[in-house]
Amino acid sequence: MHCPQRHAFERVAQNLSRRITQGQFPPGRNLPSERELARQFQVNRLTVRAALDRLADQGLVRGDRMGTYPLPPGGAEGEPEPKAPVRPAPAFPGVVIDPDESAVATSWLQQHSLEPEESALLAARPGEASLVYHEQLLGHQGRVLQTSRTCLAPDLVRLVPQLGRLRTALHGLGGRGIPASLQDLPRWAARARVLLQPVPVGAGGAAARSLRDQYGRIQTHTTYLLPADSGHATADSGHSAECALGRSLSPVERAWLEAWALPGPRHGALALRACLILLSQEHSVPATARQLGLSIAQVTAWCARFRAGGLQALRPN
Repeated sequence: MHCPQRHAFERVAQNLSRRITQGQFPPGRNLPSERELARQFQVNRLTVRAALDRLADQGLVRGDRMGTYPLPPGGAEGEPEPKAPVRPAPAFPGVVIDPDESAVATSWLQQHSLEPEESALLAARPGEASLVYHEQLLGHQGRVLQTSRTCLAPDLVRLVPQLGRLRTALHGLGGRGIPASLQDLPRWAARARVLLQPVPVGAGGAAARSLRDQYGRIQTHTTYLLPADSGHATADSGHSAECALGRSLSPVERAWLEAWALPGPRHGALALRACLILLSQEHSVPATARQLGLSIAQVTAWCARFRAGGLQALRPN
């Protein structure tokens, strides 16, 4: 018996949750596509997407550009998530340093007129107001390690519902800001059919980064400021103070990965993923991406999948 349409996503979420718990979908391996799930449950894809969002909020699944996959009990690391302090996710707005200590981010949002160069870059009208996101990375005793300022294109704010709600919350506050976190902005944008990708930066370009959509239009522009006495290497320097993988490989894992890393015509994708994990144990995400000719998003996604599902998560579906 079908539930009313307004409860359909809950029915789908409960069914998928049960199947994940029972092991029908192993950690790190993709769930069926939204289209296939919609066919199985006889609902539309928006209902499936709402169910997946519910599971993501519950910490059962995680999505990236390659699909949605289950997490092991306790999160991607196989253990309870730390409370605080936590290192901010590098996806957005990103870091240009490799902190050698536990760090915590504090962030806030404002709305004010863009500078002329920002308006030109983000295809905004001269003097048009938009959202500006500020983030500080704080280290020991509150020492500022990095400050970033991100301007959002007005078109992006109009397209992404979560940004629209934040803009409404800022209405009438003048130049004052509100506490906010935009670490999930790429996922929010993807739901609105805006696929954000990093604009390649050249040598010496680590102090400013941009994200563009699938049509090549700049949607976010971030500038970074480091204290003169920070003493930190940038995240684009060769060897990171912390490896991208975040943990050591077991002897068995290393043996399998080194075997898979041997290139072959039938397993080229598996060889590339094995090389990625091997390199990411020794290097930062940007350094691994640069050596393999991949994007930072791809390296981040496969490291997360390996932490979630181990060796099996790397095998082609």
